Amino acid sequence: MKKILLYLLLAAAIGGCKQHKLVDNNKDGIIPNQYIVFMSDAFEQPVIKSRINDADREKQKEKNNAARDRKENNVVKYLKSKGIDGAKLKTLFADIRVGAVVNMSEAEAEIVIADKANVDTVIQDVTIQINPIQQTDPSIKINPIQQWESPVVPAAQINPIQQSDALQLRYDIDPANHETKALLMAGGFTNGTGRTTVLWFLDTGIDPANPYLNVNAALGASFIVSEPTTQDFYGHGTFCAGVAAGKPIGIAPQIHIGVAEGATVVPVKVLDKTGTGSWGSVIAGLNYVAKVSHAGDVVNLSLGAYDAGNQECYFPGLTRAINNVTSNGVFVTLSAGNDAGNAQCNRPGCINGTNIFTVSSINADKTCAPYANFGPSVDYVTVGSRVFSLWIGNSFIMASGTSISSAILAGIIYARAAPPASGGTVSCITSTVTIAVR
Repeated sequence: MKKILLYLLLAAAIGGCKQHKLVDNNKDGIIPNQYIVFMSDAFEQPVIKSRINDADREKQKEKNNAARDRKENNVVKYLKSKGIDGAKLKTLFADIRVGAVVNMSEAEAEIVIADKANVDTVIQDVTIQINPIQQTDPSIKINPIQQWESPVVPAAQINPIQQSDALQLRYDIDPANHETKALLMAGGFTNGTGRTTVLWFLDTGIDPANPYLNVNAALGASFIVSEPTTQDFYGHGTFCAGVAAGKPIGIAPQIHIGVAEGATVVPVKVLDKTGTGSWGSVIAGLNYVAKVSHAGDVVNLSLGAYDAGNQECYFPGLTRAINNVTSNGVFVTLSAGNDAGNAQCNRPGCINGTNIFTVSSINADKTCAPYANFGPSVDYVTVGSRVFSLWIGNSFIMASGTSISSAILAGIIYARAAPPASGGTVSCITSTVTIAVR
């Protein structure tokens, strides 16, 4: 039965997802009077199902404009027939699914969802926020707001020429191999330059001026109205891009932090300077990627919401959207979440499908990360604890979380142009999970 879904961001133990009660629409991140409408495939098929491909990404987008415009116009006409005029439309999408983000009353939403012939699902939009990255080392001073190590490591402290073994060990950099222990566990670094495929980060943006990243900001896009550029004002997106594709730091010996060094990273901003967005902005970001993506691209989503009452991972609009993104040979990596609970309760990390991989975290000694979610929906683990990477303002920082593990897996897949190899297994809670390696 179709219904309007209210998603609550609650916690649960690994043994299962607890039940919840429906609450007032002003609580738990629910955005009042804002809905995501997914039309049925009988109404219109998404563009990606019959997309005209081109080696030039911009030409690929242009070649499909006519079909895209027609589908979007049909959505506008349909909603108008239900009494919802264009002024209420926030976003139209047609590439991964056909539909819109709409401002309307609950009564109007009920009218739309009742049309089962044309409408697949109507979901009340919800605010999502990056789950604070967990830092598990009690000896390190923690910023209580962001739970990152504080202060940011000054650039002078990581000069490889002046770097002492003690300092390297403090930041989990292997002194013999001159690379982070997370990278060492992932199979080491490789050259990611000179390829036409890219790594997409649906995140807070990426610092375009960072000298240790190859950022294609022109290809990127922002879906945060208050922040129209893809500049990262938070740091999370830059950090994740660093562990996937950061260039070597220093001169001799260099410190290596990224799996596919120098690979092109593309920012798609779906979270603002506080790390906050909505499912509507995520859908818009995925839709944009589908317009210009090529086979072999890797899309990383180090974000999510923990819904303790949704043990079936019921979110058909997002599930089908992500599956459609991968339909042309694109890979998607998803973080399992930092709730010390059941990964099946974490969206989008609970989603499964071809070329879709959910990643959780272990420590560098192959023990299970205490903050990480585990369960049957987790496909791989990588080291996610005490990982050293880039930060905004040409700075560096060490942090922990499944966001990092997902970005590392994105780098592994990009380096291999294929799913990861196995580096053995670990048993965490009730799961035995493969360690992903390059």
